Amino acid sequence: MIFHVLIKGLSRFICARLAVGAVYLISACAVSAQADWPMFVAPEGCSFEWNGTDGYFELAHSFGPAQFPQILFSRDDWGPEVTDFVPFCGVACLRPEGRAALRNLFPLKVGNMQTFDNFLGETQISVTGRETVAPLGVEAFIVETKLPGGETFQSWWSVDIGWIVAYQADGFRKTVVRYTCEGGLV
Repeated sequence: MIFHVLIKGLSRFICARLAVGAVYLISACAVSAQADWPMFVAPEGCSFEWNGTDGYFELAHSFGPAQFPQILFSRDDWGPEVTDFVPFCGVACLRPEGRAALRNLFPLKVGNMQTFDNFLGETQISVTGRETVAPLGVEAFIVETKLPGGETFQSWWSVDIGWIVAYQADGFRKTVVRYTCEGGLV
């Protein structure tokens, strides 16, 4: 047995993962963390198949929300490790200013915008539109992020699925083409 401890956030939020053979059991900490979130996040057990430009392929699995603003996930091409990501602004939103700005962006509504200073300069997060994302046919809010230095990327967040369903940056685009929260890809 391998015991892996992930320490999250300033409050030292602890999630334990116990690996027994090829079966991974995640503690209930992710479920209790949902209450801290201003939006629904896909729970543990959801899987997302991505296709992108130049033949890109990814299969990601949600392990649910950790302490806001971190979401736990794994990718098949990275191995069985569970890691985290922060939607829309990455590590910049782990700082108090970024965390507050991201929380204030919700509930998502076209026209919502938050700007904050992070350790590299000003970051701006804006909800610029809403559209149906093919091939899933789900409605998603388009969230544009402008980082210090001018880098810009867009994320399409599906409120119903609780996950980013499309992403675009620097001529690269990837889209969720199938997902499941019940064991079989849709």
